[in-house]
Parts: sequence; C-alpha cells; structure tokens
Amino acid sequence: MKTLRVGVAGLWVLAGIGLSGVSAAQMADPDPSPSRVRDDEEESARDGGRDAGDREERGERRGRGDDVDGARFRGGIRAEVGALIAPGPGEVLPGVGAQGNIGVQINDLIGVYWAPSLDILFGSLGGLNLGSAVLVDFTFDDTWQIGVGPDVGAFAALGASGATGTAAGGAVYGGRLHFAGFPLVGEGENPVRRKGLALGIDVRFLVGDVGFATVGPAGTTGSASEFLLVPMGFIGYEAF
Repeated sequence: MKTLRVGVAGLWVLAGIGLSGVSAAQMADPDPSPSRVRDDEEESARDGGRDAGDREERGERRGRGDDVDGARFRGGIRAEVGALIAPGPGEVLPGVGAQGNIGVQINDLIGVYWAPSLDILFGSLGGLNLGSAVLVDFTFDDTWQIGVGPDVGAFAALGASGATGTAAGGAVYGGRLHFAGFPLVGEGENPVRRKGLALGIDVRFLVGDVGFATVGPAGTTGSASEFLLVPMGFIGYEAF
C-alpha cells in the first residue's frame, strides 16, 4: 500500500509540473488573433499618416530627406514690368524688360548671385535702363524669399513733342530689395537643387546725378533728381 500511495503522489507531481509548463508557454508566446493583427496594422497606418502630415507641415514637399543639402549652381530668368520714378522733376517712365541671375546657392536657406537687368522705357520718353546688383537672399520653406544687396545702373531716354525735345539720363547707385514667392516648386535633376515658378517684386533705391533737359522754341530748361525709385514686378523660372 505504501508503494501505491507513493506512485499516485508521483503522478500528481508530474501532472502539476506539466500543466505549469503549458501555462508558462502560453503566457510567453500567445497566438495573436486576427482581430489583434488588424488592430496593429491600423495603428501602424495611423502613425504613418501622422508622420506624413508632420513632413508636409515642415514643407518637405519634394520628397527629399532633411540631410539632402549643399552648395550648387543657381540661375534663372525673369520677365519684369514696372517703372522708373524720378520724384524731383515728377517723371514716371514705365518699363518692361528682362532680368537674369547667376550665382551659387550655398544651402537651402542662403543664396548669393549676380542679377543684371535690361529694361525698355516708354511713355513721355523712350530709352533704356540698365541695372546690375549682387544679392544675398534667404529662402524659407522652399516657397518664399527675401533678399538685399548693392545695386548700380544707368539710363538714357529721349522724347519729342512737336518742336520740343526732351532728354534724360544719368548714372546711379544704391541698393535693391528682393521679394519672391514660388507657387510651383519641385525637385531638379540634381536632388539637392530646387526649381520653380517665381513671382515677386524687386525695388531699387538709387541716388546719383540724374538730369532732365528740354529744348524748345522758348529756350532750354532743365531739372535734376538725386533719387530714383525703380519698382519692378516679375515672373520667371528659377533653379536654386
């Protein structure tokens, strides 16, 4: 009888150990149910959507990583329209022309470039207006720019009305402010470079010896202006 009791007790001990092992295995490696898998997939999709929204808020619209940056060539061409304003004699000469820019984009934020321009003046006088500036500009969120730099230029214009003729001209120097937005912007052939449609305005503040002279039957009269204001709106293509 003692042998039988010992054998029964041993069986109970072995059964307890086996049940404990099965329970531990189930707790350590549970079999995920289909609903649990779906919940995990939905949570991952929500996280991906939030990440995409964060990237869009940061302006990462071109699919470039944050670490894709560096110095590169910069260039562009713009058509511009505006006016040459001489407050002294009260002359306003409309103008239309072209502006280029060539230089280096140091990184996504800072660019340095040369901006020459040639405009045709018309109105009461007709002639040419030349400009040349070196600008430093700053691009924010890939979509808008502000820049500033020194500017020099010269213009000459002639006009006639009946027996009276007028001539104006002068060499000037000063500064230029640059504002631009990019309603369309994308990635260039080089993933570091951006390219897009530029809309904006450049305002030239110039001083120098500018003269206006009128010759007619009554004699010659003249006026001078030491300050010119030249605002020019533009549209063009930019690779930066």
